[in-house]
Amino acid sequence: CGRLTGTVYPLVARKAGQSAQRVEHAIRRAIDAAWAGGPREAQYRLFGNTIEAKRGKPTAGGMIARMAELLRTGMEIES
Repeated sequence: CGRLTGTVYPLVARKAGQSAQRVEHAIRRAIDAAWAGGPREAQYRLFGNTIEAKRGKPTAGGMIARMAELLRTGMEIES
């Protein structure tokens, strides 16, 4: 997560007028909420290769990278 904490979070924080710590916390909470409330089949279909076995959900970096890839490619996200 070094690149996120060193580059991405501070950049987002500056644009949002927040601290990097607040951005990191918000992203973690968003991942937790999305992972707790979404249909498992769709989660594994979209994020299967980013899921950490011990945690049972993607890391922040894995989730952000996968979402960026989905946005770049224009892939439709189905539930």
